[in-house]
Amino acid sequence: MLTALGVERYGFLVKSMTAELKRCGETASRWLARGTGRHQEDMEHRKRLDEVDRAIATMAGATR
Repeated sequence: MLTALGVERYGFLVKSMTAELKRCGETASRWLARGTGRHQEDMEHRKRLDEVDRAIATMAGATR
């Protein structure tokens, strides 16, 4: 889920995400493919993705 948010909504590169998460690029690419398919088909997953996105945005705003 974090990989999908980072890449799709915040514009991070998969390579950057894998470096921060200390995972190989193939693993993150699989996560991204699975997550993208899931939130396109599953409304509950999409809602959860939006909730996590809002929480991150709220935390980021509080640290400024």
